[in-house]
Amino acid sequence: MKGRPKIPEDVSQRLVEETTRLCEEHNYGACDRIQSGVLIDQMNDMDSIGGVLREYLDKEKVRTYIKDVLIHNYAVSKRSAIVNSADVFAKQYLETENYRKTGTKKEPVYITSNKVLIICHGTMIKWETALRHALESRYKMMSSTNQKNLEYHIVLRLSYTRGKFPESDFISLRNTLSLIGVSVDFISE
Repeated sequence: MKGRPKIPEDVSQRLVEETTRLCEEHNYGACDRIQSGVLIDQMNDMDSIGGVLREYLDKEKVRTYIKDVLIHNYAVSKRSAIVNSADVFAKQYLETENYRKTGTKKEPVYITSNKVLIICHGTMIKWETALRHALESRYKMMSSTNQKNLEYHIVLRLSYTRGKFPESDFISLRNTLSLIGVSVDFISE
């Protein structure tokens, strides 16, 4: 239905609140694909979500909107909370608040007078990507003329949301990465 107005802000806010409530209630982060699909179908059938969206969107676009906008934004907000906690983590790790912060929000770098702390966020499933980003960041910094004589620390902050991982997986990954001087901080969502 082209030409229909966008979803008003107050309606959008109610949809976000209802989505958040349902996702928390169903522990969405631990859902597998089938459970996720069932929850999306349930939201599509609810008057308070699917019914409201059908007032603004074509019927066949509602389920996609729930999945690609509402659920996606919920998952991003959960991950953002973890990423935003990096400053607190850095203060504790470096045992000082006297540092300069560079890098990106997802891959912050903290520099003190004698240390560089590179933090990369990722998931337990894709820890290799976080490690690659951390190593690329370290290489770039060591290539710079004024960063060569500093002590480098890499920490991967890995969240796990899709079900439970055996304790042995955490131990194995932490021990293996410690062999190359990389620390791991596991964060449950």
